[in-house]
Amino acid sequence: MSENLELNQIEVEQNNLRIREYRECDCEEIWQLNSLAFESEGGLIDPFDQEEKRRFFDKLNKVNNQRKGIVLVGTINNQIITMGAIQETADRNVGEIIRIRTHPKYRKKGYASLIIQALEENARRLGYQKLVLGTANFHKEANNLYKKMGFILVKETPLPQAVATFGGLSLNYRDLRYKKILSP
Repeated sequence: MSENLELNQIEVEQNNLRIREYRECDCEEIWQLNSLAFESEGGLIDPFDQEEKRRFFDKLNKVNNQRKGIVLVGTINNQIITMGAIQETADRNVGEIIRIRTHPKYRKKGYASLIIQALEENARRLGYQKLVLGTANFHKEANNLYKKMGFILVKETPLPQAVATFGGLSLNYRDLRYKKILSP
């Protein structure tokens, strides 16, 4: 996280959701959240795959250590139920939202919207003027949420067949890229 932000500046509570910065001690709980989120959509993540887990946390730790990167988690009763991050891009005015995850039991209750709003607020503080994000066309709930929150679809690319296997199926999957201009 940027040295310009203090932890207490990003701790907020809305609708019983407490949003705070990710801590290394959150690792196991975040990994479980990631696995549950993918599994609920038919994805195949082996929760015991240590190599996949290492790559996942290498990425989160890299983002968290960037000057203009941040990883946030949302908790209810001290249980992590949602998360998201902003990573730096080659354009210093553009941040990329990654790793949006919400526990299946807490979906459609506005918690993912709250974590994205918190990421947007922090993006403004970090000096970003625009946010981008990517997802796949089969993540219907996520795509609807991003559009509802003002993200505009700017690019759609077919996924190679080897990558387009999800839940044991090979379909017409596409990578979708969104952007949002941040108001000051």
